[in-house]
Amino acid sequence: FWILNCVRNNRLRDTLSLVLVASATIAGLLGFYQAWSNGVHQAFRLEGTMSVYMTFAGILMMAGILACGWIFFRRPAPPWLWMAAGIITVCLLLTLTRQAWFGFLIGFGFLVFFWRKKILLFLSILIIVSFFAFLESEHTPCYSCGPLNSVKTRVKEMISGEDATLAMRVNLWQVGWKVFKDYPLTGCGFRCVDLVNDQYPDPYRDKTGDGH
Repeated sequence: FWILNCVRNNRLRDTLSLVLVASATIAGLLGFYQAWSNGVHQAFRLEGTMSVYMTFAGILMMAGILACGWIFFRRPAPPWLWMAAGIITVCLLLTLTRQAWFGFLIGFGFLVFFWRKKILLFLSILIIVSFFAFLESEHTPCYSCGPLNSVKTRVKEMISGEDATLAMRVNLWQVGWKVFKDYPLTGCGFRCVDLVNDQYPDPYRDKTGDGH
């Protein structure tokens, strides 16, 4: 609402967009410094200018999509914007935050769909082929063997089903869908999860360590 009330013309809109991208780029460079100083691993996730890596990854995700949208649809795009998009995207990858990765891919695919539909098909095939080639490559899980190995470990934990945090998220999605099917019109009331939790046992109890 603040943006809608304040951005009265296209020039101000463009300035605000570029300031956001530039700020995210500077934050991404700080993220690179953190990666160089402390490595890229689960014990130390890149936080950039934020207090937690998830917030940092979310900001990079949104700013990266904004930069890509400018490059695709605003011609000519400033040369520095290409470099900014690369810095933001690589730093986002190094945060090891899979939800932000997924959000970026969805947003990027949406932009490509309206930019060049034929390229989207090629891009989808390329991603799928690269993904399976990535999984088939020999790799010993390791978070202290460099950035690329840390990213590989993060992805393989997700695919293997051995990641406890992913198991908890999948459980939440499954239980949420079951609750919706059981109470499609009225819901289950205030403090819903506390009231109906016992009706939906955790299928991942052994992995999450509890039944909730």
